[in-house]
Amino acid sequence: MANPNVKLAESLEILQKEQQKSGKAIKTDQISRTHRERLVKNKFLTKVTKEWYIVSSPTQKDGDTTAWYTSFWEFCKRYLEDRYGENYCLSAEQSVLLHAGATTIPHQLIVRSPEAPNKTIKLLHGTSMYIMKSAIKNKIETDYSTKLQIQSKEDALVNMSPLMFEQNPFEIKTLIADIQDPSRLLRILLKGSHSVKAGRLIGGFENIGNKRIAAEIKKTMETADFKIRVIDPFKDV
Repeated sequence: MANPNVKLAESLEILQKEQQKSGKAIKTDQISRTHRERLVKNKFLTKVTKEWYIVSSPTQKDGDTTAWYTSFWEFCKRYLEDRYGENYCLSAEQSVLLHAGATTIPHQLIVRSPEAPNKTIKLLHGTSMYIMKSAIKNKIETDYSTKLQIQSKEDALVNMSPLMFEQNPFEIKTLIADIQDPSRLLRILLKGSHSVKAGRLIGGFENIGNKRIAAEIKKTMETADFKIRVIDPFKDV
C-alpha cells in the first residue's frame, strides 16, 4: 500500500500542473475525484460550487477569507468564460467601479448574458453572483485588472443607477474627469432618448469644473429637441 504522503504528493503534482494551465480556479473535470477529495481533505483545494474549486492553503484557518478574496476575480473570469465564452458583461455599476480602478470584492457580482438563467450562484464567505438574462447592446471592453468583460465607460455611466453618484462619488468623478471627448456619450444619450440621465451627467461635469463638456452635451441634446433639466448629482454628497 502506498504511503499517504506519497499519495498526497501525487495529488499535489497534478494540482500544480492544472494550476499552471488555468490558475487558481479549478473545475471538477480537471482533476479526478480521488485526487480532488484528497486535496480537499488536506485543505489544498476549497469547494466553491458543485463544479468549481479554488486553490487554498493547509495553513489557513476556518473562516479565513484570504484565499477566496485573492482568487475572486480570477474565479469569476474562468467561471463566466466556461459558461458563456465572450457572450456576457458585468453590470453597469460594477463596470463603472472597475473603470475607476476600484477592485473591492462585491457582495454580489451582477452579470448580464442572453444565455443566462436569471439565477443567483452562491459563492464563499457570503458573496454571490447573479446571472441576469439580458441582451447585450452596449460596447464591451476587457477590464485591465480583472480581465473580465465590462461595459465601456460611456455605456456604464449612462446605464448605471443614479444612486452611484451618492454611494461612489469619488469613483464617478474620477471616471467623468477622464472623458475628454463627449461624442460617444452623446450618441448613447441621443439613441436612448436619455434626457433625464443627460441632465444628471451635465450636472456631474459642471460639479468637477468641466463646463466645456457640460455645455456641449446640453446644447446637443437641446438641439435634438430634448428638454434638459440639469441636476447636480453630487450636491448632497
